[in-house]
Amino acid sequence: MSRGNPLGYHNLFIHGTREKVTRHMESLFTHFRDDYLRQSIFRLAASPEAFLMLRSEFAKSLAAINICSYILGIGDRHLENFLLDMSTGCLIPIDFGHAFGSATEVLPVPELAPFRLTRQLESFLSPLGTKGLLENSMVCIMKALQTKKDVILNTMDVFVKEPLLDWRKFAVNQAKEQSKCGHPLEMVVII
Repeated sequence: MSRGNPLGYHNLFIHGTREKVTRHMESLFTHFRDDYLRQSIFRLAASPEAFLMLRSEFAKSLAAINICSYILGIGDRHLENFLLDMSTGCLIPIDFGHAFGSATEVLPVPELAPFRLTRQLESFLSPLGTKGLLENSMVCIMKALQTKKDVILNTMDVFVKEPLLDWRKFAVNQAKEQSKCGHPLEMVVII
């Protein structure tokens, strides 16, 4: 089944059970080690101490990306949408095409996960794990965002008053589809 085949995914949801999917995923995981990311970053480090610094910066940036992406509804967060600063270990997010929750509505398979935490990431964060390296940073970031919520809300107000061109195109297409199906237009789209 190809990534872009919505019908294949539809059949998966109809005929797949939780047990079947879990069993299939576990069988796929046996073909890959959990430490590819860890080993790659370790090779970048000049010493074990440097590796710990890289891992720490990686974890802090992952925490920031996860929380900010969750708050702003940024979706489509897969490994191809991250860059790695090889000198500091910081992750740099790219491609913000799906923001404000659009990945839950527009993608052929809705993205429902609030953020990514794969086996590779969990292995990389061991032995301290998510509790030791992510949780505290995520809580601090959430508190900082809460403290400065007025700044964030004022910034986001621009998107409410000046929607992105893509959003307008999407609204126009949705209105056209509604009219083709015989549904009355319930909103006016101004271009």
